[in-house]
Parts: sequence; structure tokens; C-alpha cells
Amino acid sequence: MKGQYHPIHKSAVIFDNVVLGKDVFIGANAVIGAPAEVKGHQQISRGKVIIRDNTIIRECVTVHSPRADEGCTVIGDNCYIQAHSHIGHDAKIGDNVTIACHALVGGHVVLEDHVNLALHAVTHPRTIIRKGTLLGCNSFAKGELKAWSIYVGTPAKWKKWNNHLREKLGLEPLE
Repeated sequence: MKGQYHPIHKSAVIFDNVVLGKDVFIGANAVIGAPAEVKGHQQISRGKVIIRDNTIIRECVTVHSPRADEGCTVIGDNCYIQAHSHIGHDAKIGDNVTIACHALVGGHVVLEDHVNLALHAVTHPRTIIRKGTLLGCNSFAKGELKAWSIYVGTPAKWKKWNNHLREKLGLEPLE
């Protein structure tokens, strides 16, 4: 039937180490749970990739498994991972996170709740982006970005408070 909804597209590749929550959508040609990309190391899927409830993963997204058997790559509840984006090994993605088209999340990155990576945004491995922060289009983040902020540029620099999101969530704006 034309236009029929399929929660997991038949062309998606889901490795055995992936744990899916309820109402997860995975689009065409997505690859979830593939081995971590580390030069000189075996290409073996390890640990778990956990995708929590109500998360949408669009077409051609890649999510890598952790480097260790006891490790986890986690995507939280109500996330929207747009086409052609990548989430590296051992990443921890909080709830209500949006990762726009072609955004790249390096290994061991932490994106706290309500983070938004705009088009073509890139995070260096082990970067931490605190709650409610937006990383703008074509920006590159390294280190730790403070909460409720908007960062832009390469390297990313603090621009202003993310009061639009705070107001949307019913929170007081920051000065």
C-alpha cells in the first residue's frame, strides 16, 4: 500500500546488540549498532545500543555500538534524529534531543535533555553539551557547553541564552 507507515523500514540494518523501546521509528537505510570506528581495532559490535521510547531515527542515520562489552550507546525518550546524521560509540543522548540532518556526534559525547544540534553541527569526541543548549548550523563544539545556551561558529562560541526554549518549556528566561 502506497504511503504505508512502517516503524522499522525493511532496508534498515539493526544489529543484535540493539534494544528498542516502544514506538521507535527507524527509517530506510539506517544502520544501528554497527561496530565503533576505531582504526586498528577489531570491527566487532560490543555492548548495547539502547534506544528509548518514542524516538524517531530517519533515513541513512548511523549509530555505533560502544567499544567495550559492558558499554552502552544510549538515545533517550522522544528524540528526533534526522537524515544522514551520525552518533558515535559510547554516546549518551538525553531525552527530547533533536539532531538535525548531517549533524555528527563523536564518540563518548554527552548531550543532555533538550539539546538541539542544528544542520551540519559537529561535536568532537568527549564533548558535553548541557541541558537546553542549541549548537548552531555548521558549528563545531569541543569541551563543555553550558546549559540553556546558544553556541555558534567554528570553534563554537557562546552567543546568548536559549530563552526561546525556556519559555516553550514554561521556565523563566535568563538574563
